[in-house]
Amino acid sequence: MTALIQEALSICNLPATVFLGIILGYWLLAVLGLLGDYFDIGELGGDEGAIGAAAEAGFWARCGRFLHLGQVPLIVVLSFLALFVWPLSILGNYYLNGTPGDRSTAMAALLLLPNIVISMLLTRLAVTPLRRLFAAMQSSSTEAETVIGRVGRVVSARVDEQHGRLEIATTGAPLIIQARVSAGAPPLAKGANALAFAASPDGATYFVKAIDNPVVDSDSPTPNT
Repeated sequence: MTALIQEALSICNLPATVFLGIILGYWLLAVLGLLGDYFDIGELGGDEGAIGAAAEAGFWARCGRFLHLGQVPLIVVLSFLALFVWPLSILGNYYLNGTPGDRSTAMAALLLLPNIVISMLLTRLAVTPLRRLFAAMQSSSTEAETVIGRVGRVVSARVDEQHGRLEIATTGAPLIIQARVSAGAPPLAKGANALAFAASPDGATYFVKAIDNPVVDSDSPTPNT
């Protein structure tokens, strides 16, 4: 175990270790409920419109499509990628880059290219079966008419003008939506009940308010974003 830690923290493997550490840190904070309102885990790696708009961006857009971004959440793709990059970096440098304490950073950089290629291939294989699952989740939760007028519970640390999530009970799995309060409204604390009364122009988020406030009429203007 000591040797593995030394290898992981060596300069040749440090980039992969930091990458994995960031991903693990994200999931830890998400599980503790401390990060849900800073990273929209429920959003599918950018909406389809954004992915389509980037279609002409060249190499990086093709990589995104290869890894099913837009169909699978970005954080899920990055998590699988980190899980493959790290062990391949450790093994590649251990077997192909000298001995502990006498490894070449140039060779480590050279090994990084096949590492990334192999990791992307493995990540694609891992996330491909998840596309249908996330498509079903998205199709059941993104239509404004199924959300507006319903009451839910704040499940993020808070809901303010920039961040937040609301859980709405259904006959099946709970519906998690990205929630915001309108401009100038006080934030809502975790556990508070709130009413979804309007959708953002792109339909990706919903404006909510505490249910002890008067219900907003359907003719009310959409809040300023």
